[in-house]
Amino acid sequence: MYQTKIISGVENFRKRVGDWDELWAASGSHVGLHRAQPLIHFVEAFGNPDDFRVVVATQNEQWVTAIPLLLKRNRLGRLHGVSLSNEWTIQDCILDRHTASHERFHAIQSGIRELNCSTVQLPRCPLDWPSSIALIAGWKSRGSQVSIRPTFMGSQLNLTENWTAYWAGLSKNRRKKLQKGNSELAKLGTVEMETFAGNNEVLAQQFLEAALAVELESWKGESRTAILNHAPVAECFRKNAMYFARCGMLRIHLLKVAGKPIAFDLGCIANGVYTSHKVSYLKDCAEFSPGQLLTIKLIERLYDTNDARAIDFLGPISGASEPWANAQYRFGKLSLSSGTLISNLSVFTMGKLVKWIRLILPGKGARKKVAGVRN
Repeated sequence: MYQTKIISGVENFRKRVGDWDELWAASGSHVGLHRAQPLIHFVEAFGNPDDFRVVVATQNEQWVTAIPLLLKRNRLGRLHGVSLSNEWTIQDCILDRHTASHERFHAIQSGIRELNCSTVQLPRCPLDWPSSIALIAGWKSRGSQVSIRPTFMGSQLNLTENWTAYWAGLSKNRRKKLQKGNSELAKLGTVEMETFAGNNEVLAQQFLEAALAVELESWKGESRTAILNHAPVAECFRKNAMYFARCGMLRIHLLKVAGKPIAFDLGCIANGVYTSHKVSYLKDCAEFSPGQLLTIKLIERLYDTNDARAIDFLGPISGASEPWANAQYRFGKLSLSSGTLISNLSVFTMGKLVKWIRLILPGKGARKKVAGVRN
């Protein structure tokens, strides 16, 4: 039998950080941003701490499944539970111990109704992850409406064999291009990758600021989409980085030429997976493909250190990540009914309405079509 527990507000959640992080570890999640402290940082930066809720399914006092949400009202005044994700964090958070019974999600749904939420909105849900698959199946097992709209593809690189075999497996043209870029850069000075790993917060801060400075001098700085262009984002990012450093999870890779950083890849290690949170390079060095050079050096390092068995590029697949990926997974917008008649009708109608609009007006904000799941 599963029971429902609701944690209201950030301050009450702080008291249950141990329970949350224990569930995070048991779930097998490799997303460090889904640990308790980064979630708190997110709410403090982008939400109202008083509107924060965590809906938990428990069994014998043990947390089994949990979803963190922010309560928000739509234009009609209806209350909804919205996931903690945006363009800076990408993935929605669902923690689950992966038990056999759907009843744990019935307990979560009961909590949603207790909050008087009409629906739960997960706009950046990794649809092919076990926790998401279990959530959708559990919701539907009770006859509740689920609207799924695939939006983009994410990508991963699963490391196999050894570095020698991996390098040999790249195309001849690709190897030549990487070697040429490295040789051209070497004409300007010594080319090397420096990596932060460990828990020295002072050193972590130095690496972090060097990385953020590179991003500010990239095209992102020109378009004002760099982290340092947005004070709340910068504060949240710094807090997360220092937290990961204290936990020994932080990794910052700097590509340097003659001692000057020209590119970086910042992420964290969790459960054997390196998750890349932020990548950028100096616009003046674009002709050398510094991002690609940094990635191949990063991959070589992972083979040498056995630091991780995979890389998750954390976000929409792009020209930078696609050449390296050997696995893909879908993201999508997920709307979940609270189980009431009105809520079921709302989710069903909205799902169909969106499909009709996209068919009739395909040019109005339509995204590239992604193979998805049928409702």
